[in-house]
Amino acid sequence: MTGAPIAVTCDDGVDAPGFAALIGALRKGGWPLRAGATTRSWPSNGTATGFAAPEDLDHARFDLAEVAGIRCRVHDAAPAFVARCLLAGASEDAPAPRLLIAGVNAGPNVGRDLIHSGTFGAALTAMWLGLPAIAVSLDDVHSVDERNPGPLRYDLAARVAALALGSLLDAPAPHLVNLNIPNSISSDRARFHAATPHPGDGSGLDGDIDALRRGLVAVSVFRGRDLSCDGQESRDLAAALGRSW
Repeated sequence: MTGAPIAVTCDDGVDAPGFAALIGALRKGGWPLRAGATTRSWPSNGTATGFAAPEDLDHARFDLAEVAGIRCRVHDAAPAFVARCLLAGASEDAPAPRLLIAGVNAGPNVGRDLIHSGTFGAALTAMWLGLPAIAVSLDDVHSVDERNPGPLRYDLAARVAALALGSLLDAPAPHLVNLNIPNSISSDRARFHAATPHPGDGSGLDGDIDALRRGLVAVSVFRGRDLSCDGQESRDLAAALGRSW
């Protein structure tokens, strides 16, 4: 598959197994990729960019590494800054990405955690810059015994992200999809749930925690700079993913 690439990043560091799994799943689907990662885990620093001026991005320092068979830029900077670098510097030979995927994060990004999540922050940065984005996380807390979660199924979480990718490319406006995958998922059985906020609950997206406790993939679709969660879009995407699985 040719054309504008898919930008892929993570906040767990360039060596994170979830990052490699995501790149592998997207390569298997034939998507052209542009990859960038943090040098290490950057918890609680999702939206800190470090540079304000777009022209600074062209001169940002980075190293190179190979991840799952592709070249990846590695920045000693916060995830949102890495996302901005991935979306900058377009040319005729290197067109701008058409979508950004961040993950697969080790651990859930749900409820109040979204306000400081590096994974969500990278995806949020892309949406604010006018691109569709996906934040994908693997839950090892709510869906399993946190003390003994079993083998972490990054491969299946990456498969969910790859399925969601196609649905966003034709969206009429930039969306941000937050996916939380229970570690109890299996290759032949997965259920998806629209994790919209509880009515009248101003504390956050606690509905995604409820979904994970029930062993469901939590799907939330956000639109606009006010970061409103679109219940119908969430339900439509959850249904589409269920049919595709």
